[in-house]
Amino acid sequence: MSSSPLRSVLPLLLLAAPAAAGDWTNNGGNAARNGLSDEVGPLAADPLWNGGRSSIIAWQPMIAGRRVFSVRQTGFPPAGEPNGSPVVCQDLDTGAELWFRHIPYVAGDWTTFLLGTSNGRVYAGRSGNGASVSQIFYALDQATGNTVWTSVLPIDAGPYDGICFAPNGDLVIGNAASVRRVSAVNGSTAWETPRLCNVTSSCGIALFGDGVYVAEPAPGGNWIKKLDLATGAVLYNTVVMPGFTSQNTPFVGPDGTVYLSRTQNNPAVDFLYAFSDDGASLALRWDVEAGWSTTSEFGCAPDGTVYMLDRDYKLRAYDSNTGDLLHVSAGAIASGSAAPHMAVDRSGKVYVSNGGFGNGRLYAYNPDLSLRWSFAVQNINQGGPALGEDGTLVVTGIGTNLRAFRSSCQTPATATVRNAFTNPVSLSSTLPILGSTWVAEVDLTQTGHSTAILTARPFAANVSLGGGQTILCAGTNLYTASAPGPVAAFSNAIPNDLALCGFTLCVQAAHLGGVGGFALTNALDLVVGG
Repeated sequence: MSSSPLRSVLPLLLLAAPAAAGDWTNNGGNAARNGLSDEVGPLAADPLWNGGRSSIIAWQPMIAGRRVFSVRQTGFPPAGEPNGSPVVCQDLDTGAELWFRHIPYVAGDWTTFLLGTSNGRVYAGRSGNGASVSQIFYALDQATGNTVWTSVLPIDAGPYDGICFAPNGDLVIGNAASVRRVSAVNGSTAWETPRLCNVTSSCGIALFGDGVYVAEPAPGGNWIKKLDLATGAVLYNTVVMPGFTSQNTPFVGPDGTVYLSRTQNNPAVDFLYAFSDDGASLALRWDVEAGWSTTSEFGCAPDGTVYMLDRDYKLRAYDSNTGDLLHVSAGAIASGSAAPHMAVDRSGKVYVSNGGFGNGRLYAYNPDLSLRWSFAVQNINQGGPALGEDGTLVVTGIGTNLRAFRSSCQTPATATVRNAFTNPVSLSSTLPILGSTWVAEVDLTQTGHSTAILTARPFAANVSLGGGQTILCAGTNLYTASAPGPVAAFSNAIPNDLALCGFTLCVQAAHLGGVGGFALTNALDLVVGG
């Protein structure tokens, strides 16, 4: 099932762009934890570098500028301690190790994990293990690994919970029994609000605008509460979502839609919920059946499309406004259980790891969920993906398997609507991504004509005709096709040829037949890219 391609040409990036271009700051990539990046990810599994310190488990890598941060673990505490889980900084372009740092170990501490990275700092601590370990955390200098400050109070959040950054760099942390805002200046507590976490190690929160979104158990199930980001005050909550446990974190789309995949391996109550926040209440917009997953990080495209896991362990794409099904992947990414982690680039390509161990794998999809490529990453667990500068995709596995992928085309695919005078705005399309199928539609119901003729030419134009129509494309004809209405559909395969990266063209259609006269549509100015 497919909706109008027009969704692909009305990007909403300005509503919720990541904190800094090219940075992957935390679990979920940004404060909204929606996996959306403003970088253009790799078109293929193009290796940039591979290697790093050995690890027995894969943890989420994070990226700031030209640096990649990860924890490489050699044993489960107390084995290997006090130096069993160093924070390691590597060069994003070469993989060369720049520095490492051992976080001080006290008997009873857990393995080191990264909270996140922001504003010249990378944050690490030894709390967690199902909230059984409380400990202070460390603010380290991104360039050197030196300690800038330690938090005033301990936390019990761990690597699966994750944290989010406020616009000023303050950390907002979901502990098992509280949500706390911590100053990025000195580690002091700005505010703390009591909460109840359903399942420890799944207590993360999401930020959007002036709100903090927190999942909690409620009578008869679970709900999402909104807290005020400035004060921590509880503002309002959603209706109850039936079900006992919840091991996923809320996330927020670029249009402000609040999501939770509330699942517990029970089809009667396993659903993805979408809520609207109007500033006074959180109202249920729609819900759909969801597959069971835990400690997952789902994704949203620039146009708001939300990607999730269905009960066949396939990926599905839904319209954020209506809940209409847009696309389904042809194959499953896992079997029996999954912990997907997603990254979505500015062209809408989707990168997802299945969180698997023996079957761990990274997948790359076009926006319509047609598979581009996949790559085995044994025991990928929580090891990415993370999308950084120049479209560099980083994943971690066990052993010395720490990989970066980068393609030479970092030009975003775009389709810009342009029109003049009385031309009907009836032409829409998907983005012209290398290696994908470009799809265009002409809605002939606007004029009652029966046939559309689509042409592509190299240049933009603006030439008025006597009948009120405007020619918007000019130059040598590159492509012509016709299709019947009422909605004329066109498709064309775009080669995965890097020589086409950045190629520009203009497309426009004519409405003909069935009624008198003719009409010319709006134009789409296309840039072929990654």
